[in-house]
This record gives sequence, C-alpha cells and structure tokens, in this order.
Amino acid sequence: SQVYLPISRALVILDADPAHRRAVNFVSVHPALRELDMDLVLMDDGRPEADEKLAWAREQLGAHSADVFPISAAAPAETVTNYMQNGGFDLLIISREVALADKAASLRRIEPESIWAQRAPILIC
Repeated sequence: SQVYLPISRALVILDADPAHRRAVNFVSVHPALRELDMDLVLMDDGRPEADEKLAWAREQLGAHSADVFPISAAAPAETVTNYMQNGGFDLLIISREVALADKAASLRRIEPESIWAQRAPILIC
C-alpha cells in the first residue's frame, strides 16, 4: 500500500484443507492483531473437513470475538474482493498455501478486481 491508513478491521481467508492452519495460528497468538475487529472466511470447496476446520477456527479465535463463517465460491478472488469492499476491511490476512494454491489461481492474478489491487495491505503468513 502506498498510503498509510490506520488498521482497525481485518479479514482472514482460509481454505478447507485441515493441514493449512498457519493464518489462524498466527492471528490467535499475535498481540497486535488481538485488538482488531476481525472476520474469518473459510472458502468452502465442498470438502467434508470444512466443518471441522470451521469449528477449529471458531475455537481458536473464540476469545478474539472474530466472526467466523464459510463462503462457497467458484471464484475466490472475486468473492474476497467483494467481501473486502463491502466490509470496509483495512487488512487482509492470508496463508501462503491459500495465496499460492493451484486451485486458487485466480487469487494470483494482478487485475483491477484482484486482491492485489485493493488499497488494504495484505499480510501473507
């Protein structure tokens, strides 16, 4: 981001793979992130493990007062971009597994509607 704006609201993006826990683990222990209002969105791709991961994320962030819920989306980048624009988020937190996954290739495109074109900084953990 070329312009500094205060950060008060964050959006965390997860996939349904139970092995990808980096973003939630990072958010749950980082003291500076505990002060933020936060939504956590699980990109539900129809896996049966998605419900388990959603429950795990809610448990990890229970004291954090984060809103945690699934979104089923065929186009993750478009969904994330719309969610960010409508929710007024100042920070996007995403794990490198989600950002670089082959199945989420649309997240890697640099286009006006992509996550990389947002004014909010992106934290990849």
